[in-house]
Amino acid sequence: MRYILLLLICLVTATAVAQSFISSGKIMFEKKINLTRIYQEKGLTEFMKNQPQSNTTYFELSFSSNKTLYKPGRAGDPPVAGTAAGNIVFTDFNTGFVYAKKEVFESTYLVADSIAKITWKITPDTRMIAGVNCRKAVGVIMDSLVIIAFYTDRIPVSGGPESFVGLPGMIMGLAIPKMHTTWYASSVQQIDEKDAAMIKIPAAGKTLTRKELLTTLQKTLHGGRDDEHNIWQILI
Repeated sequence: MRYILLLLICLVTATAVAQSFISSGKIMFEKKINLTRIYQEKGLTEFMKNQPQSNTTYFELSFSSNKTLYKPGRAGDPPVAGTAAGNIVFTDFNTGFVYAKKEVFESTYLVADSIAKITWKITPDTRMIAGVNCRKAVGVIMDSLVIIAFYTDRIPVSGGPESFVGLPGMIMGLAIPKMHTTWYASSVQQIDEKDAAMIKIPAAGKTLTRKELLTTLQKTLHGGRDDEHNIWQILI
């Protein structure tokens, strides 16, 4: 009897642990840009009086079998030019490659490259996002662009919004202070095999690498502060 009771306890414990992890699902993200701060930095004080203070758009991130697909979700505010509102990003952690459909000015590209490595520093700070306890991490991209992320190990996929990856779990919240932009998960739900089958490389136009896209942008833009901000938005 004692052995049967012990077996039942182990079975219940194993079931509880399994239920605490989500291997396939969909996360709804809210992306918010603080337009007021951007206008202030550009010295457009008068212009901003008749403009919205922020811009909010929505995205969904599906994940299954160590793959993720990030794409636009339900309708939000009219997209602001140069804010990557139409990005679709497929990441395959099995092959180590990412494929991102990006609308750049009047052209559409499929950026195919290896997954970018981000140097993260994990901190002891935590916060609840979409009902999930998340841990804070700080990273740097493009040499000087600081990013603040909150991830959960309840979702054992090293993914996140856009191309932000590399933490021991799914990124549920992200902030880039210099861009005055945040992404925060609002809900998580499980998906079935049919939805999981839709996690695949997006169809797009000309294929190039991340470096080739940067070279194209540098030839097109003039290197001012606005251009730097546009490059950040396009390359993330």
